[in-house]
Amino acid sequence: MARMQKTETVDLPTPRSLKEELEEAARSRHTSVADLLEQIVREWLERFRNGNGSENEEDDEEQQRRLRAEVMKFTGTIEGEPDWSESVRPRVRAKLAQKYGR
Repeated sequence: MARMQKTETVDLPTPRSLKEELEEAARSRHTSVADLLEQIVREWLERFRNGNGSENEEDDEEQQRRLRAEVMKFTGTIEGEPDWSESVRPRVRAKLAQKYGR
């Protein structure tokens, strides 16, 4: 990456662990944290301009399909009597009476 004169600074509240990971990554690439962050931001902006910001739209679509399939297991109607909701109160009262002898 070509060295450019920096004219602005950005202060980010960063957890210590994230800062330490960034410093380690920068050291392993023989660059500064500022240059590493600039590279990360530029790459993300490029992806964002070319699509929706995701790394791989096909992976996103597959993940969405899987999530929908899982959610659909828990949606729908309760099987059984169509008037189930209208008969809940008497059924609960009958169960309680049976259990507690009232």
